Amino acid sequence: MKKQWYGVKLLYRYKIKDQPEGPVCRTLFEESVVLVKAKSFDHAYEKVEKRARKEHEVYVNTSGQQVTRTFDQSIDCFWLFDQPASHTEVYSSHFSVPEGARIKETLEHRYSFCSSEEMQLLRRK
Repeated sequence: MKKQWYGVKLLYRYKIKDQPEGPVCRTLFEESVVLVKAKSFDHAYEKVEKRARKEHEVYVNTSGQQVTRTFDQSIDCFWLFDQPASHTEVYSSHFSVPEGARIKETLEHRYSFCSSEEMQLLRRK
């Protein structure tokens, strides 16, 4: 079978040892979309997850705290219809909003990003 290009969305989890009390004490996650050439969706997941598990990382941040970054899970896989080039779509997903839900709040929650204080916790020393 001929290999095709896939974009696999991965989720990494950050744990910060000895976090200070306050609003920055949340679990932090990173979404990453990785391109991989594979024979199938299952093969793409297998290849990317194998590499992601090896990317376990422990480092000290600028506050002297230990930060651990681990692979949490694969979220989705997208088959690229075209060969990678400028303006090639490498990932796409759809989601629904329950009937009666407040769309503005739903989108704010779905697309809430880390604050600058939270990002500071991830900076290397």
